[in-house]
Amino acid sequence: MSTVSRKPTFSLSDRIRGVTTILRGRPTWFAQGASAASSLILVTLFTRSLSPNDFATYAVIISVYAFGAALVGTTIGTRTMKELSANGQHHIVFVLRRDAPPIIGCVLATAAVTVVTRSNLPVMVAACSGMLGILVAQIGGSHLLGLRRYWSYAGLVFAQMALWDAAALAVVFTLPKSDRLAGSLIAVAIGGLAPAMYMLISRAVRIAEHGSTGTKHSPISAVGVASLALWILASGDRVILANYSLTALATYAAIYGLLDRVFRTLATAEFQQRLPHAFAIHAETGKVIAHQTVRSILLLIGMGILCSVSGPSVVSIVSGGNYHPSIAMSTVLSFAMMAMLAAIPSFVALIASSKTHIVAVIAIAAATLNIVGNLLLAPHYGTSSATALTLFGYLVWLIGVVIAEHHYRSR
Repeated sequence: MSTVSRKPTFSLSDRIRGVTTILRGRPTWFAQGASAASSLILVTLFTRSLSPNDFATYAVIISVYAFGAALVGTTIGTRTMKELSANGQHHIVFVLRRDAPPIIGCVLATAAVTVVTRSNLPVMVAACSGMLGILVAQIGGSHLLGLRRYWSYAGLVFAQMALWDAAALAVVFTLPKSDRLAGSLIAVAIGGLAPAMYMLISRAVRIAEHGSTGTKHSPISAVGVASLALWILASGDRVILANYSLTALATYAAIYGLLDRVFRTLATAEFQQRLPHAFAIHAETGKVIAHQTVRSILLLIGMGILCSVSGPSVVSIVSGGNYHPSIAMSTVLSFAMMAMLAAIPSFVALIASSKTHIVAVIAIAAATLNIVGNLLLAPHYGTSSATALTLFGYLVWLIGVVIAEHHYRSR
């Protein structure tokens, strides 16, 4: 008697358990999910309660915070993760002559942007304090990530976001409209109290005259240079556009901020989850390979299409009808964000393999093309050219790191 083989069936509970298992292995997704939810709350609050000019200024300053997070997170943070995950270190070694200059530079950059946007002194002071809160969060988070205490890191991010959102709500409901911009930036600094308390209680940082390995490090590493270039690629257009029309910039900033938050949440989560493990693998085997499955690529494309279509409606709903970006702008920016996220596996593999200088070169090339294009085209085409150049820049970045990773893997 013949038997007929049957494909195994999976019940809904089996699928839920499968998804739960995947999520349990991705605590950084929860951390960045909390960050994304916080961002949505803040965008909802401030698009409704700030004037278009103040919201545009807020968006530009927040983009500078992203610069600080990228620079310090990859210069101090990446080095810390490597030393803790691969070299067995337990503390962040903070060398004043090496590590203080990037922090001071971030604060000065924040002050400079407030001058460009013609903000007053209280806004400048609030913006600089907010930058310090962001930098403290980056340093404290890198300590937990380096120790591979991912769930503790997620808890720290939850605490930071809760304080930030609570302070923002207090700003909106207690301060007059003229003071809300400065208050919104003070709220960022209040969020930084959670990681500051963690580092103080755990004594995570040790001040030293030189690094624990005895090797010399420049104030900005090649990875830091790459992150600085990527920040310029992501945010430089908004700084340039601020010189022309803050009203048009506000709409662009609203859709860009929403899409960037969604995709960068996943990109940051994957980077944080992959990098410490990649450092450990490279220390053991001397090789790291970028993993990108067909399923993940298809999922990424589907996500890009969904965000393209829903982006304008979400922005309109969140802003209470104040901003109405076009479907074309949403589509182009969504596919730009897809390219940024798709580059993460190759980016991580190159960093873990100490091929950081080529990463910096590719990032600088992508950012240069973007900024030069915006300087030439922004006076004539405004946000339309900025949108197209964002996609072009991220495609250069994606293609560059993929080719570089395959080149070094085959050697």
